[in-house]
Amino acid sequence: MEGQIVDIEYDDETQEMVQIVEDVDDCYVIRTLEHVNYNQYKFSSFCIEVPKECICVFYDTTCLEDTGKYNKVGENIYEALDESDYDYDFDTDEEGSDSSDDSGSEVSLDDDY
Repeated sequence: MEGQIVDIEYDDETQEMVQIVEDVDDCYVIRTLEHVNYNQYKFSSFCIEVPKECICVFYDTTCLEDTGKYNKVGENIYEALDESDYDYDFDTDEEGSDSSDDSGSEVSLDDDY
């Protein structure tokens, strides 16, 4: 199992792609992907233990790029192929109220005001 790419599921039902470093009794020692910049990741140098029952997806590969979700772009640097999280428009006004900027000044286009 060493080197295998798998997904683990946490108690809050979120999932994360990781690499198995070592098989220890009822646990796996894993390395997680950590964010490097905008859309790039690398495997952490720190390892953690997780119970074997946390594994929810086996990719049957030791190469992250074989999952179809990342491209290798450098030494231990991977670029995520799914950019759906980066489509978020940070300028969107969630409440849909007015569209005034944060400068505090209000400008009316109506001459009566």
